[in-house]
Formats: sequence, C-alpha cells, structure tokens
Amino acid sequence: MIPNDWQAFVANERLMTRVNGEFRQDTRAGDMILTFRDLVFNTLSDADEKRFLYKGGMQYLIEDHKIARGQVLMS
Repeated sequence: MIPNDWQAFVANERLMTRVNGEFRQDTRAGDMILTFRDLVFNTLSDADEKRFLYKGGMQYLIEDHKIARGQVLMS
C-alpha cells in the first residue's frame, strides 16, 4: 500500500545491497540523485529502443510502454 504522503515515506526507506553477505551500499532513498518519479519517467521515455544487453541479445527495458505489476525498478 502506498501512503498518501509517498514522498515522505520513500525518503526514509533504507536501501541496502550486499554481495556474499558483505554490505556494498547502505543509504536512505532521500539521498538518491533521481526521485522515483524521475526514474519512472526515464524508464517510460526509453521504451522505444532495444538498448539493454541480456543473454547475448538486445532487449527493451519494458514491454508495451508500461512497467508491469511485480517488475522491479532499480534505483
């Protein structure tokens, strides 16, 4: 469920990545350079070209010009 004040909610979310159990990144979403709105806009704007290499072939980032339910948007 997304709260009404989603920007305040997102700003406090902790984002962490680990490789083999070792922390690589640990920060708050409020420290991101692009907002989630900007990430979504950039993703949707880049839907017309196959620009991403996956399994030896070029792929679209998204299909049908929409971010699918359950699809992950990496920040």
